[in-house]
Amino acid sequence: MAITAIAPVAAADPVIDDATRLQTALDYEGALAVLDRALAAGGATADDYAARQLLAGALAAGLDHVDAARDHYARALAVRPDIRLPDGTSPKLVLPFEAVRVHGGVALRARAVRGHDAIVLAIEADPLKLIAGIAVHAGDASGAEIVDRHATRVAVPEGMAVGDVAALDAAGNEVWRGPAATLAQVSFPAAPTSRSAHLVWPFAVAAGVAVGWGSVSAWRLSVAQTEWNNLRANNGHVDYSTLVGVQNRGEDWALSANAAFIVAGVAAAIGAVQLVRGTKLSVAVAPSGGAALSVAGRF
Repeated sequence: MAITAIAPVAAADPVIDDATRLQTALDYEGALAVLDRALAAGGATADDYAARQLLAGALAAGLDHVDAARDHYARALAVRPDIRLPDGTSPKLVLPFEAVRVHGGVALRARAVRGHDAIVLAIEADPLKLIAGIAVHAGDASGAEIVDRHATRVAVPEGMAVGDVAALDAAGNEVWRGPAATLAQVSFPAAPTSRSAHLVWPFAVAAGVAVGWGSVSAWRLSVAQTEWNNLRANNGHVDYSTLVGVQNRGEDWALSANAAFIVAGVAAAIGAVQLVRGTKLSVAVAPSGGAALSVAGRF
């Protein structure tokens, strides 16, 4: 069965050209072998990587290697979610691609964060576990590059101008590239400002008073229970009306304790909502020495 030629996404890739020539000559196994060798050798840009994986997936699907086809397609879509097979491609090749795109395609997402002495890759989504290493490119004409294929953090010399940062797969292919941010900003609920404290203190006081009253009520309930137990132990020497009176008093204290603790819980919940809504904390995260991240906050 003839396999429709897959138009390359990245221009002038000799690997795609070689594989396409073999594909045109109906040597599908040879074309797939060329792509597999090139992917294993590494060094591809993200666009070339996605195009090679897409063509490898089509060749595998044409050879009825459906699982392999889906794996290649998934890798292509993870790196370039907008990549597509050309119009007119055989349904035999399109069906496994569409199955991955619709049900299993999750784009790889990452960020590069720069500290004073290092660049760190923050991996936000990588379901296929493609990212294994990092490459930092100089931001000048020197063409310098710092590469570690087995870590997502790399030290950079002080004062080095940093250009793009690339995430690498285990073979050394680029699977993501982007600029390095100086820091990342995130927001978390924080301690109260004077405004939020002004909103919270009435509820804190109400909760404290309610807890105090509930504690007193619980103690009075315990006293009533002890008295009732002692009276009941003197069977035949205590009027029934006395026992009923002690029981009623204990039930009143129990009701009072339950109500007080409910009020305390409601007041505390409202106070917590006011506290969270009343302020935010800005946190700067940047790589520090060793394997740590330094965190600084501002209220």
